[in-house]
Amino acid sequence: MGDFESSFLEETELNQGMSNDILDADHIHRYPAKMTPKIANYVLKNACNEFDKEPDKIQVFDPFCGSGTTLLVARSYGFSVSGVDILRVPVLIAKAKLTKLNNQNLKRLQTALDLDAEDIQTFNGLDSWENRDIWFKDEVYGYLMSLRDWINTYQNKYVYPALFTALSQVVWDVSAADSGVIVPTRSKRSPVAPDFSQEEILEKFKKRVEKILLAQKIFSNSKFPNPNVKLSTGDSKNNSSWPIDNFDLVITSPPYGDGINYRRAVSLQTRFFGLENEDDGEFIRKTIIGRASYHHDISEKTLPNKEKKSRWVTSIRSRSEKRLESILSYVQDIRLTFRELREKINPQGKAIFVIGHPEVSGIKVPLSRVLVNIAEEEEWQLAETPICDSIKNRVQTPIRRSSTNPISEEYILQFRCS
Repeated sequence: MGDFESSFLEETELNQGMSNDILDADHIHRYPAKMTPKIANYVLKNACNEFDKEPDKIQVFDPFCGSGTTLLVARSYGFSVSGVDILRVPVLIAKAKLTKLNNQNLKRLQTALDLDAEDIQTFNGLDSWENRDIWFKDEVYGYLMSLRDWINTYQNKYVYPALFTALSQVVWDVSAADSGVIVPTRSKRSPVAPDFSQEEILEKFKKRVEKILLAQKIFSNSKFPNPNVKLSTGDSKNNSSWPIDNFDLVITSPPYGDGINYRRAVSLQTRFFGLENEDDGEFIRKTIIGRASYHHDISEKTLPNKEKKSRWVTSIRSRSEKRLESILSYVQDIRLTFRELREKINPQGKAIFVIGHPEVSGIKVPLSRVLVNIAEEEEWQLAETPICDSIKNRVQTPIRRSSTNPISEEYILQFRCS
């Protein structure tokens, strides 16, 4: 980790106390760059001993919650959990993972397994958006819209996020998106929009529903508690978007620089479900972490003092001022996050960041070191020696499909306020 000492995490340590039920619940939907549940479990399993409280009184918060993996693991320990994300798609997926459905809503979810083509009204008129036809054939899109109208009858029910999550994944599965790339991409592997019958689409939807029903079984285990869950859409860097409670434990894995455009990653689902109007899109574009358009007056002054003359800064600057501006925007966003967390974390609380080292213009950026230096300037200090986890079992594309190398290791950084 550059100038910082770190210890390595063994695979046996990651696997200790890891429930297969948690893994099943986390696999209900594809989402880019999810934190592995094993890291969240490693961090959280000892948290009960750090606070003189009953588990349901321990407040765990994830300001970049994505699809809710960290919060799912925290919930399994009985902690009260809350999370925020700027995008609606991952928040709905997180709700599907974290919400225990009562018997009435479980029956509503199970009715999806009894659907046949005659139960779904064929949609005559197609709504559309720019380039929709390159992703979906008209007939396929019409079948999807018919299913969307059916699940929308449950829009005000607790079961809706589960039905949304099932259909959201089917939207990806039957599109022309290359399944080997984490954002919607056309390639030689997906030259044209594929053709599926209504029965085939319905069968895919039912299989996704079955996965969610299997995940719901985790809640039938009497050992799995039912603490408070609060999930919302909002600006992850602004505590006015956060729950009103103060937090005992913050555990999060923010984007690793600007490498993944998360908004684009869920763009097919966002457009299909009509989750963004023009104003929403503009707000997200300007607010999502690490996007250069957010900070119009960004400069190298935002860098930690210890990083201003670093080789990675000068190397990226010589190759692309625009890419340097983008990573500077990210650094400023992380700095803002540390400042906001200071106002919300309890005196004995801890903030835990899981971070990797991305490539920017072919240069590896030591984000773990950068975060430690930012934290120091924002009056946080390391509470433990940083831990390095070599990514051995993470699913990654078998063939290199990107201009950057996969991230090979992640660092667990634990902070307390100075």
